Amino acid sequence: MELSLFEKSEIELVDGALEEIEENFIYVRDLIGLKTDESEILAILQTRSIQGEHEIISRGVLYGILTGMDWLSYLLLTSRDNFQTACNTLSMMLPKLKSTQRAVWLFTQLWKTESPAFTGLFMTILRSLDLVNEIKTQLDWINTQQFASLVFYKVLRGASLLAAEGMPVLFDHIHIISQIWIHRRDACISIGRDLVRIVSSLAESGGIEHIWNDLFASGRDGAPLYWSLLCTPTHPKFHSVLLKPEIENKLAFIVENGYQSNYTRYLKWIMETYNDHVLDDLVRFIVNYPVEKENVHRWQIVAWLLTNETDHQIQASIKQALVYDCLFFNSQDQAYIIEPAMSFLKHSITNCPKIAEELLEFMLTSAELYDKRSTPRIMRSLKDCFTVACTQGFFPSLQSLIGDERIDGNIRTRLKELLEATTHDGDLSPPAALFEKEDTSLSAPRSFVDYLGEIAFVFANEPNFDILMEMIHKSQLVNEDLCSFVIKCLTHEFIQPLTLDLPQNSVLYQIFLHSETNARLRELLKLLHAAESSIGVRLLVYSLQKNSKLYQQFEDQLERDLLASLQDISLETLHWVFPEVFAKLSKLVTPNIIHFFLQTTDMKLLHKVEQDLMLDSYSILSNKLSQVLEKSDEFSSSEKIYLWKLIQAEIKPDQIGKLLDHFQHSLPLGNQWESLSGLVCYLCSHTSQINIENVKQILTLPAKYCKITVSVVLVGIKVEFIEEAVLEIIKKAQFQGQINILKHLKHWIEQDGKLASIVKTKSLQEVLISTMQALSSDYFREFSCLLETSRQLYSS
Repeated sequence: MELSLFEKSEIELVDGALEEIEENFIYVRDLIGLKTDESEILAILQTRSIQGEHEIISRGVLYGILTGMDWLSYLLLTSRDNFQTACNTLSMMLPKLKSTQRAVWLFTQLWKTESPAFTGLFMTILRSLDLVNEIKTQLDWINTQQFASLVFYKVLRGASLLAAEGMPVLFDHIHIISQIWIHRRDACISIGRDLVRIVSSLAESGGIEHIWNDLFASGRDGAPLYWSLLCTPTHPKFHSVLLKPEIENKLAFIVENGYQSNYTRYLKWIMETYNDHVLDDLVRFIVNYPVEKENVHRWQIVAWLLTNETDHQIQASIKQALVYDCLFFNSQDQAYIIEPAMSFLKHSITNCPKIAEELLEFMLTSAELYDKRSTPRIMRSLKDCFTVACTQGFFPSLQSLIGDERIDGNIRTRLKELLEATTHDGDLSPPAALFEKEDTSLSAPRSFVDYLGEIAFVFANEPNFDILMEMIHKSQLVNEDLCSFVIKCLTHEFIQPLTLDLPQNSVLYQIFLHSETNARLRELLKLLHAAESSIGVRLLVYSLQKNSKLYQQFEDQLERDLLASLQDISLETLHWVFPEVFAKLSKLVTPNIIHFFLQTTDMKLLHKVEQDLMLDSYSILSNKLSQVLEKSDEFSSSEKIYLWKLIQAEIKPDQIGKLLDHFQHSLPLGNQWESLSGLVCYLCSHTSQINIENVKQILTLPAKYCKITVSVVLVGIKVEFIEEAVLEIIKKAQFQGQINILKHLKHWIEQDGKLASIVKTKSLQEVLISTMQALSSDYFREFSCLLETSRQLYSS
């Protein structure tokens, strides 16, 4: 029987990860052998998992499930990390599987586990496979997720491909599109201009009339919503979701590391497994790929794709993908998204004028015909696109483009009319707000702006630190009006995703830097920090990087800034921030911040923090242990597991009493299995430090939930401590307390281990006899097994 799940031509991985998973499967298969008793098999797997082989067992069992073995129950009952290993392994294996049918079935089973790693698996499968059937059954869940707009965009694109091929758009597609739009309209609108493009391709499809109605509804500025969307760039993440992860990785490699001489070989490598009909998705990804170094010739990749395609319809879709952003270019766009089109045009004029003519004609015709209602505005955007291209050095000059006789005369005339149109041409003047920074709604009283005079308008149109200092000097005071004005003018600096490379030429950075020595500027920063969390988190990163005390000088907003940062910061940046905060701002760390850390961490970061705590590099739990434990009652299973890893690393044995006290008051313990497991591990590793008072606390834990926990822990404790504690509890406890300790003792007798001998000591037997004689006959009957003389006592 061939058990290999992988395409052999694709098996070579740098780290041999897939071969290792196959070896894990063989290991698990050999462990199980010919055994058929499920409880026996489960006991073996759980024991190995507890002994440190959890990842091996999880990966091996998962592989077996994919081969068709009925091992799902083993996976569900042996996972000790809330199925993170299972989700991550399936996500890694998916691109290499010969068949994905079984993987999709397992994916739907993991969907029910609510694993924190499921989101990553979901996005991998969403990008790789058609999930319409699965999505339609989980719409309520999807509508609660942050990535609902990505699901909407992916399904919308799938519907448009069906329509393009002349096939009827399936009911399920329309249902999903409609439901996500109704429940998450704002998230869908965040897609921007590409939303209008795809919805337009479904003009002949029924069932989305309400979306059309919303798009044509007028906004606050009087313009229809669709025009606002056309002026909003589409985030690259939406283009990525249309590509399989392995295709995205290959394209990114070509863009960042490829050379012109290798493009043909690399692109053939991609095209072997890619459908020609979605080449425009590849082009959009390339056009919107944020380049980080110079001399990246994205236009050459697009040129290869275009010139090697013979289908005219596909060629047209590639051209549209290349120039679409040029048609609506405005102040919200980055110049890098128009660079491929402009560079392609520049080089093709020299090497292949016919292609340049075709591309220019396509751009001009698209601008004229795309939307008749908005033609003047689109023409203005295209003109601005060429102007910026010239400013950025993509062309020597606009005149060199207009006067190049290698281009057809009619096309040059049309281009000249476009580029020479002035802003005074009534039909070519869109609302100024689309292309210029607003200076009439500056979020400050008119009198304040008038008082500052021209300097306020200069700062609003081109924020500059020196001008800011002039404003502060002129106003002679720092107040909320100035704060609101500065926030409005600097919005563009703090709405971008935050990275660790803070731009040193930005006004915000200069404010941070000079606030160290300038009291008035520090007063302004205090107001900015209080008013805007996005500024707060940037100040936090600055202070951590510079080892500055600046952040600590203001009102403690660490919790607010970190929680708000989830929308601003990449996980990579966030994972740098947390250890720095723990080390430098540990006094500001609250239980909520620890919870936020546990929600966003991964195993690598958790391991680093564990090591830091073991080395006493910092402390985050010791002085707030009780509050964190109380908060942990709200944690998910994986968060509780992570918390106890931190407790194991940091908490010293002198705080065992606090740990046990939490479990005496945290009810119901029936929902605390992960925490009880953590408690057992902690106590078992510190048995030599457990004192008599701790033993009393352990023995008063509710036997209903903790009898196994108690017996496991007490095996390593001094016999004298246990006997003394039991005697004292039985003598002093009220009725329920006595019954509880008797239940613990009964469990020991039934296990017949070391603890059973303690029950039979002379001193304890005497106390048990007197105690049980006072019980009702029912209780006496239940606990009579504790007494060596029980038979004689009961008969008398």
